[in-house]
Amino acid sequence: MGEYVKYGREVIKIGTRENLYYTTYQGYCAALESNLLSGAEGSLSPSLYAKADSGFCFRFPFPDEDKQLLGADLNDFDRGVPFNLDSAIVEPPEKCGVKDGIFQMEIVQQRLVHRKSDNLLCLALVLRTRPLGEYFRVEDDIDVKNILSQIIKHHILQNNDPLQRSFYRNIAARILKGYRLNVSQVLERKPKNQPREILSDNSSVKRKI
Repeated sequence: MGEYVKYGREVIKIGTRENLYYTTYQGYCAALESNLLSGAEGSLSPSLYAKADSGFCFRFPFPDEDKQLLGADLNDFDRGVPFNLDSAIVEPPEKCGVKDGIFQMEIVQQRLVHRKSDNLLCLALVLRTRPLGEYFRVEDDIDVKNILSQIIKHHILQNNDPLQRSFYRNIAARILKGYRLNVSQVLERKPKNQPREILSDNSSVKRKI
């Protein structure tokens, strides 16, 4: 089932069911706050898509898509940006392939939620496993810190390509910005010695489609 809104005078598709593939949260809210969006027949009121805990997942704001128009017809509509993680730092999800102590996941979406741990609002990162395509939402600050440390280690400090370094640096900054909706000191805590596990739906929130 497609999700549509009226953008100015044009009806545009923003996604399918809970996956709003064709708009970022930031771009959508900017249009909403500018009164550019109105309801389309058969779809929800535009404000409901941006409501916290509504279940909708927005496209991650990939840095190379900043000039992309709202509702653009993207070839890579379900895009994921891969990044490496050390299994000694973050425990890999079940059935996620690990080679030489490293496994890979993809950055795909963001979702506005009140965290289960403290009910604080955040724009939570949604990751996808490779190759099985299971989805996980990251809420806790300590988990975010560990993921950011892995992006910095593998894709900024160890990357000789200046364009790639800049790309992943911007990715990391945008992940962090989503959690600055919470003013929390937890980011100052040091990681525990044991790896942090990306938990299933009952705790950290795994989302399967």
